[in-house]
Amino acid sequence: MVKDLFLAFLQEQANKDLFSGTVLVIKNREKFFEYSSGFANQEKKILNAFNSIFNIGSIDKVFTGVAIAQLAQANKLSFQDKISKYLSNISKEIAEKMTIHHVLTHTEGFASYFNKKYISNRLKIHTIDDYLELFIDEPLLFNPGEKYQYSNSGYVVLGAIIEAITGRTYYEYIKEEIFKKSSMRELKHFDPDFSDSKLAIGYTNRKLHSQDVIEGPRRTNTDELPPIASPAGGGFSNCEDLYKFSQALLCNKLLNKKMTQLVLTPKVLVGKKDDTTLHYGYGFQILDFGDGHFRYGHAGAFAGANARLDMYPWLGYTIVVLSNYDQPAAFKVANEFGRLILKKTS
Repeated sequence: MVKDLFLAFLQEQANKDLFSGTVLVIKNREKFFEYSSGFANQEKKILNAFNSIFNIGSIDKVFTGVAIAQLAQANKLSFQDKISKYLSNISKEIAEKMTIHHVLTHTEGFASYFNKKYISNRLKIHTIDDYLELFIDEPLLFNPGEKYQYSNSGYVVLGAIIEAITGRTYYEYIKEEIFKKSSMRELKHFDPDFSDSKLAIGYTNRKLHSQDVIEGPRRTNTDELPPIASPAGGGFSNCEDLYKFSQALLCNKLLNKKMTQLVLTPKVLVGKKDDTTLHYGYGFQILDFGDGHFRYGHAGAFAGANARLDMYPWLGYTIVVLSNYDQPAAFKVANEFGRLILKKTS
């Protein structure tokens, strides 16, 4: 019943040209549902397929959060450490009052790096330091700990801390300690090669570097992408690899059981809707349904890119939705699946 209703919803979204992408649902470690629609490359008429690779946006934050937790587990940092202990290129006034906990939970106050500097220097961004230069001279929006405000810049700072502690680039560390340990094979951070038939080009109906919607056919998003993703988002992956990551996490292959529980424990309240509350943990968005039931995961959104990774451990479901259209293409699909399975079990 769930499969039939979900398939009908997806076909309706695809027929209305509201969804282009791939969907994977796993139940109790067995493939439950798989779907793809739309074009990975409209010009070349290459269809999206199960192995298509999409821009996953801010889902990258889960890798950064787990990496920081790995270093805490190895006693190489404490979540309550001031960031001044590891970084000297951020003003002492800021770094002395900001902890790693603040940065992990989006309560640190950094201004966004998607600014005029980003637009001017986009093609010159090749390192974490290049990303830092976009915002470290900007004043804080609020004092650390005062409130929650979603921050891409904060996760760039976490990437810099990983580099300072390990002596490896952020990208080397993530590849060795997250991707390989999760048996992920297709995630990319560097120079997306859009001649690769597996790589889905993003299509957007927004103005360049703007949230404003434009009329007419969607344009490609390639003139908005930097040459390299940040620790906050912009990597490329497929459904299968993101599912593998979820399993490695839940099976304690990346962190021990205690640390996994700590990472997935709600830290700050993000918002409330109906009978649910949304929290942020250490790199994870956590939806609390009550009665000890939580959905763990993360969302990603950029011009021409929308993604969701949702884990419902008590029901045995994991769903990955990747789209090369603007939000809410993937969000609507993931939300509909959640509605269907929760209705079935209520």
